[in-house]
Amino acid sequence: QRPVRMVMKLEDVMEGIGKRYPCFFDYEVGVNGEGVIQYANTNVYEDNGSAFNEPVISQYTFPNYTSVYDAKVWGTNMYDVKTDKPCSCWMRAPGTLEAETIPEQIIEHIAHEIGKDPLTVRIKNFSKEHPILPMVSLIKEKSNYEVRKNAVKEFNEENVWKKRGISVVPMRLP
Repeated sequence: QRPVRMVMKLEDVMEGIGKRYPCFFDYEVGVNGEGVIQYANTNVYEDNGSAFNEPVISQYTFPNYTSVYDAKVWGTNMYDVKTDKPCSCWMRAPGTLEAETIPEQIIEHIAHEIGKDPLTVRIKNFSKEHPILPMVSLIKEKSNYEVRKNAVKEFNEENVWKKRGISVVPMRLP
């Protein structure tokens, strides 16, 4: 009945428990013909494992969730879920990757459904509070986005098995 001291290499610890919290979300979105979101109902579930050690949703995911988009009509429910899996260990920027990718997935889905360029749909949904539009316009111009987008489209039409893509994904860090 003596205490035991155990020392592990950081690599082994990260391999065992150092990973992002598994995340699942579902959503219902209504848009107009231009792709502007009229309403969005989103449910986000983060698997905390067998214990609620760290409040990832409230501290990191929710504050970053809407990124650069106008979220006045977004209804969001976020849930920490307790399961029988081992707990994860925080890593750099816990919850922020999930928070940034959820609205991007929604925007990509909208663009695909209405047949518009995803960047155009993104721009239509930008919040007026964030001065991101001039930055995105500059990036489009300096990177020759339209020329590259046309080259990607041409390549994809010529190649059946191999495909390429191009994207501009704006984000805001708190």
